[in-house]
Amino acid sequence: MKTKLIASIIALVFLTSQAVAKDNKKETSTTKTTSSLSLPQQIKKNVGYPNFAKNVMTTEEVYLTFTVTKDSLLEIKEASTDNPHLKAYVMEQLNNIKVMVDGNSINKSYAIKLVFE
Repeated sequence: MKTKLIASIIALVFLTSQAVAKDNKKETSTTKTTSSLSLPQQIKKNVGYPNFAKNVMTTEEVYLTFTVTKDSLLEIKEASTDNPHLKAYVMEQLNNIKVMVDGNSINKSYAIKLVFE
């Protein structure tokens, strides 16, 4: 079952854009986003790099599947990584952020991969 889930996530990742989270200053969820940013870019901007990992973490990946609600909030369906601290961090950062999308993106399923290096 886990293999099928991972295979599905990987397949969806290749169908969508990738967001790469670099060691940037974290921006708060109150930061205004513009429609010129893609959905993965908006997520990357809101997640940032975790302070707890600056000197101890090697390259890590988090696979996310989610939908965008009618209120422009992310509804996370699955967050997959081997690092439970990183998973908790990503889930906390994405809780209650608003994204700017067009009406066709509402209730549509997305999958992206966040790379922390």
